[in-house]
Amino acid sequence: MLSFMNVSDTFGQNFFKYKAQANHSIMIGAGPSFIYADNGGRFTDFNFRFNPAFTAAYSKSFNENLDIRINFGHQRIGVREATNQERIDTWNSNNAAIGFTGYANFLDIMPTYKLIGTAYPLIRPEFNFHVGTGVGVLQSRTNLQYGDGQPNRNQTLMSLYVPVRAGLTYQLNPKTDLILEGSILLTLTDEIDGNIGYNRFNDHLFQFQIMVKRYLNLKSELY
Repeated sequence: MLSFMNVSDTFGQNFFKYKAQANHSIMIGAGPSFIYADNGGRFTDFNFRFNPAFTAAYSKSFNENLDIRINFGHQRIGVREATNQERIDTWNSNNAAIGFTGYANFLDIMPTYKLIGTAYPLIRPEFNFHVGTGVGVLQSRTNLQYGDGQPNRNQTLMSLYVPVRAGLTYQLNPKTDLILEGSILLTLTDEIDGNIGYNRFNDHLFQFQIMVKRYLNLKSELY
């Protein structure tokens, strides 16, 4: 009788494993991006150039709704060839670049707020939404193009920026999420494009990425 009772215990489900802590996670992502610049194109007509962007991130959960996230990434930047001769003449008279190509590397840290709080990663909703903002530093390297036969010039620039991100998360499996995320890097400079003051805004970077998030520190028997 005793041996029969011991065997029956093995059929109980272990719910403790679903409360395993996984406060750390890593993310990688890629997608299209563009730069809002003085000579970037006609944005009201969606006549601007898309380039790829890539991001790697580390995230640490502090409570059910709040994560702290560090992002490192790379974005190619450039513009379509200018065709409006009146604008080109204005830029030439101001010794301003009429176009550019290059890239920007960025690093930032930001708190991220999850709409639906999750105490344990294995007990989380299938869909969730997050927003975040913080502070970062950006390095751009560009080849500036000038008109009137002027030679191109290379430029390296550092700038602080404020990242603003929002994303929709879908749970692929207990350890993995798929994220669709949009980002704006609001820089504190108007000089990335070599063209200053043509419009009233600084040069800002926009990104749309698909990301994969992997939770860490889960028990080895979970898959």
